[in-house]
Amino acid sequence: TLSQLDYGRMEMEMTELPVQMIVSNIASAMMIEAKNQNITLTTTFGDNLPNLLADRARMEQVITNIVANAVKYNKPGGSVHIGVEYRAPHVVITVSDTGMGIPQEDIPRLFERFYRVDKARSRQSGGTGLGLSIAKEIVARHEGVLELVDREGPGLSVRMELKIEGPSHD
Repeated sequence: TLSQLDYGRMEMEMTELPVQMIVSNIASAMMIEAKNQNITLTTTFGDNLPNLLADRARMEQVITNIVANAVKYNKPGGSVHIGVEYRAPHVVITVSDTGMGIPQEDIPRLFERFYRVDKARSRQSGGTGLGLSIAKEIVARHEGVLELVDREGPGLSVRMELKIEGPSHD
């Protein structure tokens, strides 16, 4: 996926996405894994959410990756919350968890390719260290923003902002 992005070969198929349905489906799919780890997974949706012009498969990939990380790097009894709201002209999706968080020194490198915050735990839980870098590239191709949000307390919040009208056309 990254090499396709690097060489401009990833075709983006822009369609109208019902964001609430997409996020609900992903939350439902992740519910079993969350329950297996004794993690509460919740969603909230703002009023009047518009459809979003985006590549459906890529957006599902990005949101799934972020939610899966929030579940995987959480702790028993923890929680993951997905919030979706419309802040014209953007749809904002925020995934917050009560997991282990990210050490301050690792935050600048979090979206780098192959970067792993906890090397020992990474070997146990699998993965390549590519998920967030792929997510960041896909969001960038949509001319959106994917970033960590400063907040109090344990855990992490990841925010994605996407223009409802999709990326500009050449």
